[in-house]
Amino acid sequence: MDIQPKPNAAGWYNSDITITLIAQASQASQGIQYIDYEFPNISGESTLVKDSQAIIPFSAEGINLFRYGAEDKEGNDTGQKSTSIQLDKTPPAIAITFPQAGKDYPASQDIALTWTATDSLAGIDTKTVTLDGVDVTAQTTVKPTAGSHTLIVTAKDKAGNTATKQITFNVVDNNKIKANVEIKPEVFLRNSGVFIAIVKLPAPYQKEKILSASCNGAPAKKIISLKDASLLIFKRQDITQWPQTTHLRLPAN
Repeated sequence: MDIQPKPNAAGWYNSDITITLIAQASQASQGIQYIDYEFPNISGESTLVKDSQAIIPFSAEGINLFRYGAEDKEGNDTGQKSTSIQLDKTPPAIAITFPQAGKDYPASQDIALTWTATDSLAGIDTKTVTLDGVDVTAQTTVKPTAGSHTLIVTAKDKAGNTATKQITFNVVDNNKIKANVEIKPEVFLRNSGVFIAIVKLPAPYQKEKILSASCNGAPAKKIISLKDASLLIFKRQDITQWPQTTHLRLPAN
């Protein structure tokens, strides 16, 4: 029996294979009557080839038992022989749950690394994690500087199949958070009472409580926290021009 291509050192194939069976009769024999073979894990039926050679393409993934034998024209048989064929063509499955692609994270906080690499057939052989090209496989948290960062998880299974997953996320300087600020009323200059700044913070600051705020240097008289926004209430007389700069102080700062 010959199988091509050959398996790797761990005994696994990672591509379709071809099994070749060649039966040789003894000098006293009139020749080979047939070759028979079967894959009992796949089908209970055997295949009979009335020849001295059988070429068998095989592509089923998993660990499959292969049985084969031959008989000459005099009725002498080889007896049933068997071998196990381990075939895995599927790369590992990689999932990165944290950090999330495209999200912003504060520079003041550690960022957890949560990921998985699994392979249901051959099993995982090696796995690596890099952050901006630096190996962080052994780390559960990182604290990168402000800016854009690339996290790459690579896994190889015991059959030699490789998979890679890459995400990019951002680390934001706590002093430069881009918040959505809406001023009410819009007719600011003719308002003699108060005006309200409706502030919506980006992730991951949405649940943070604003401790203090100022607009054009004037402090907010009252801060009301809502489910997805905060209301900053200012006295109109404290603001001499249309609001241009709003400063917020969060617990993280």
